[in-house]
Amino acid sequence: MSDADRSQTDAQTDAEHLRTPNRGYLLSLDDEAREQYLAELDRLDREQGNELVAESIRKAMRATEVAHQKKEESEKAEWQKESAWKEAHERCESTTRSHILCEPFPALVDEGPQMDEDGVPRFGPPKRKMQCVCTRCGATFTEGSRQFDTKRRRSVSPAGVAASE
Repeated sequence: MSDADRSQTDAQTDAEHLRTPNRGYLLSLDDEAREQYLAELDRLDREQGNELVAESIRKAMRATEVAHQKKEESEKAEWQKESAWKEAHERCESTTRSHILCEPFPALVDEGPQMDEDGVPRFGPPKRKMQCVCTRCGATFTEGSRQFDTKRRRSVSPAGVAASE
């Protein structure tokens, strides 16, 4: 065991003895010695307290760093996913001039409450529009868009696949 290890072990042993003193030992001390003993005990508590605070700060910093890395990774993955979708969408548009939309039935989507001419919501069911999704790139089109109208003019094969124009 090296001298540094020995001195550290001795310091830990002294600290343990200071924290768990013999009651008779405390009573045998005069006032000045008791004050020195309590001051040394306070100093040791502060040192160990500071070490604990520093360690908890280090742990919090590591946790924050890990959370920040995870957030950056998820943002990067989201960006990659979005850019891949945009590339697929552009390829789909450039190669076919239109999207091949879902067949045979588009979905119905709520547009929100109906409004009267003053902008006050009317009672009754919300307006619904049909919505289709491109089977190649996943782009969504709502009734009234050029791609949606093109799809409505296409014939549908019995298997539910859009026939080529």
